[in-house]
Parts: sequence; C-alpha cells; structure tokens
Amino acid sequence: MDADRIRLVLNLSIILGIVAVVAMICAAIVVRMVIEKAGNAASLLDVLFRQGSLLQILVATIVIAAAILLRILDLINSEAAVSLLSATAGYILGGLPLRTTKIPDVTGTPSSP
Repeated sequence: MDADRIRLVLNLSIILGIVAVVAMICAAIVVRMVIEKAGNAASLLDVLFRQGSLLQILVATIVIAAAILLRILDLINSEAAVSLLSATAGYILGGLPLRTTKIPDVTGTPSSP
C-alpha cells in the first residue's frame, strides 16, 4: 500500500470522526428537545428502541462506512462494494412500514371493493 493511500485513509478517518461527533451533538440536542416537549423520556426511548428504527440507522451507517473504507483500501472489488450498498438499501427500504391507505384510481375505470 502506497503512502498516498494511507494518508487518504487517515484524512478520511479524521473527517469521519469529526462528522460523527457533530452528528452525535446534534442528535443529543434534538433528543433533549423532544424529551422536554414529550415530558416522559422513558416512553420515548422505549418507542424508539421497540420500533427498531434506531438500530436500522446505526447498522446502515456502519455498513456503508465499512464498504467505503474497504473499497478505498482496495480490500474488496467494486462489485462487492456495490452489492454491500445495494443490500443496505434493501435492508432500509424493507423495514419501511407498508402503506395502509388505498390509492385512488385515477384511470377512470371502476374499482371493485
């Protein structure tokens, strides 16, 4: 591995660390504001963990960062990186709730109940 690639990875790691710290500070501010407005912190955190959306966000972030880092280090080929990112997108989109409202028919044909 050449010195330029090592410097690039180190610089990207530093930038990623700074972004992570800023994101955690912003998330803490938002959570504090929501807790103050909701009044009951325990029920709010219970809902966040029970729905699993917080876990999905954490897992997706880790997988995306790992795929990018492994590709930069040339430890995986581009097809493997694309498949990792595609699987992550499927994981996130697969966890979205299904639409429960019926979409109106705009084609003019009568719909059967």
